[in-house]
Amino acid sequence: PQPLKVDVGNINDNFDLFKQNWNSYIVASGIDKWGPQEEVRKINILLSIIGDKAKKKFSNFHLTETEKTSAERVLQLISERVKSHRNLLYNRYMFHTCNQQEDESFDDYFIRLKKIFDVCEYNQNVTADNILRDRLVFGIRDMDLKRKFLKEDLTVFTLDRLKHSCRVKETTD
Repeated sequence: PQPLKVDVGNINDNFDLFKQNWNSYIVASGIDKWGPQEEVRKINILLSIIGDKAKKKFSNFHLTETEKTSAERVLQLISERVKSHRNLLYNRYMFHTCNQQEDESFDDYFIRLKKIFDVCEYNQNVTADNILRDRLVFGIRDMDLKRKFLKEDLTVFTLDRLKHSCRVKETTD
């Protein structure tokens, strides 16, 4: 299988595709028939196939020796770590700026939009401040600030912090 793509597209979709390809690979190569004594070997094959970019981006996935009990367990832990690293603000930006393409049917557009929405984590815990913060990021004209904000950690990036940064930038320009 191809290495996990971490710098292009949706990381969740990329991981799901990697996992499907990994499962096809282990069946086609007979690795799925290996006994428990071969788990360490199977794990090392998995970690070598996943690719250097993925290992670097996720600091080798912070896997401890006790977590490396089986390739399936390692794959599950990698999935959890990949999904916890997704950038919610970027996903929400992609959702709010997603438009129907010229030759795209409504159903295809809806399916694509719904897929993006599903990774946005909008729920009853989303406050008005969160929605305003997100919309301000999507709507500001200053592309440098927008790029900076899209990299922010949402656990500390508040509406007040965004307003302060925008005001400082406006007064210094």
